[in-house]
Amino acid sequence: MNQGAFILISVVAAVNDECIFEKNLKASNILSNPDVKLFKQLGFSSASLAYNEGLKNSSCEIVIFAHQDVYFPTGWMDQLASNISFLNQSDPEWAVIGVYGVKPSGEHVGQAWSSGLNKLLGKPFNQPELVDSIDELVIILNVNSGLSFDDKLPGFHLYATDIVQSANEVGKKAYVINAPVIHNSNSVLFLDANYYKAYSYLKHKWNKRLPIQNCILTIGGDNIIFWKRRVKDYLKSIYYLGRKKGQTLDDRLCAQQKARELGFE
Repeated sequence: MNQGAFILISVVAAVNDECIFEKNLKASNILSNPDVKLFKQLGFSSASLAYNEGLKNSSCEIVIFAHQDVYFPTGWMDQLASNISFLNQSDPEWAVIGVYGVKPSGEHVGQAWSSGLNKLLGKPFNQPELVDSIDELVIILNVNSGLSFDDKLPGFHLYATDIVQSANEVGKKAYVINAPVIHNSNSVLFLDANYYKAYSYLKHKWNKRLPIQNCILTIGGDNIIFWKRRVKDYLKSIYYLGRKKGQTLDDRLCAQQKARELGFE
């Protein structure tokens, strides 16, 4: 496959805030391409259910699952095409691509601006890197892999880590590519109970594959580290109960402007 004969792509997004969606994902140049079809999923109780519905309705070979607060800079599609072309030669059975993730060694790889953390994560690199898990902000699925999301995984956390493990379970691989995006996210003050529900689900589901590297908290890792983090998050949840949590929509930066500042477009 070459860039001149790029395969059709669809984008699936779970949306619960139209303003955030319009200012970020919808404003991305990728969606101005008439050949890219958007599936906007509304009212689902979990990311897996929303994404599987979009996957079912798409007829494309490549499906991009993206957060509503992600902005794809101009030229991002060319970066994706180049990396897919490389992988189709080096590993034709590849299953999943992310833009930020964790290698089996525990080293983070990828590039993305995080408004929630107010910093640029990662640094440029060349060829796709093999990873043990990826961040949920962008998941690129090779539909020919036959993979889908786990409908039983609760909520909106760790579904990217889960699908990477599903790929590995059937002998397929996941990669992170150098194709930076803007994640115009709210700040996360603590991991809530829903995160730990998903964590427990994956720990039980993949008990024979533990520990599993993750961008936030290694699944099935050191128990002392886990419980320190769990208690810390619980105390924070009590402290911030009823208080203002993070930014408001008006506080968030202009994604296009930030992409230009960083040289992403």
